[in-house]
Amino acid sequence: MIKRLLVVTSFGAGYVAGAAAGRERYEQIRRIALRIKDDPHVQQALDDAADFAMHHDHSAAEPFVPSQGARVGQ
Repeated sequence: MIKRLLVVTSFGAGYVAGAAAGRERYEQIRRIALRIKDDPHVQQALDDAADFAMHHDHSAAEPFVPSQGARVGQ
């Protein structure tokens, strides 16, 4: 009975300690991601990519349809 109580108590303490450490790491990653997202250079690159996508020739987006009799690898 005491052995079981020790196991349950150890698990609970480990869970609480791990949850606190996990939350701290989550907040650290979140702060870094927000800092990157708000960087003016990143915003400019996103705007440039969006402009490029809007004004680029969309022919590459058309699906490829092989001709009749075409074989893969030839």
